[in-house]
Amino acid sequence: MTINNIQINQSGTYSITVTDTLDCKADASVVVIVYPTPIPAFAGQDTIFTEVPVDIDAGAVFLYYLWNTGDTTQIITVQNNGWYAVEIESQQGCMGGDSVFVLFSTPPEPLPDIRIYLPNAFSPDSDGLNDEFKAVTNSENIESFQMLIYDRWGALIFESKNISQGWYGTFKGKLCPQGVYVYKVEYSMYASSTGQSETKIGTVVLVR
Repeated sequence: MTINNIQINQSGTYSITVTDTLDCKADASVVVIVYPTPIPAFAGQDTIFTEVPVDIDAGAVFLYYLWNTGDTTQIITVQNNGWYAVEIESQQGCMGGDSVFVLFSTPPEPLPDIRIYLPNAFSPDSDGLNDEFKAVTNSENIESFQMLIYDRWGALIFESKNISQGWYGTFKGKLCPQGVYVYKVEYSMYASSTGQSETKIGTVVLVR
């Protein structure tokens, strides 16, 4: 069979013979290495049942990680029910990924007397209405606080350790484009007998 091109899905040595209109021929060969699609270490688990916070490990052999939580680490600690997905890149530049559902049989108890509220959208257009994305609380007993904002590629674009300081939709002095961003908020309270902290992870829509 004579064709101009082929698709390769297996490693090996491939040879080709080219014939021109004068019936002159030339031969060549090439060695092709096909790298497999990378698979996270937790792949194969549809659901993780647990009573306590659980670590999900994507595996230590990869070049890059991006979780749907905004984390870019090999391992994330999960404290809430839900789907957790990761995209990975192998050392050879191949992309892969998988997801797993985490279900707590006994959900972790929230910190007493503390409620943190975060809007699901904001519009930083300087009209004095909903210009700032920040946490709102009904308690004055917060001891530590941290808010991280990530873009769709998992890059950290904003960080605040002051609950009264929010994000105005900028990065390095420039306006961020309209779209969905991932936030991660972690806080704890004064006089906590357990030293317990709570984490909120979600998305916010920047509207322009």
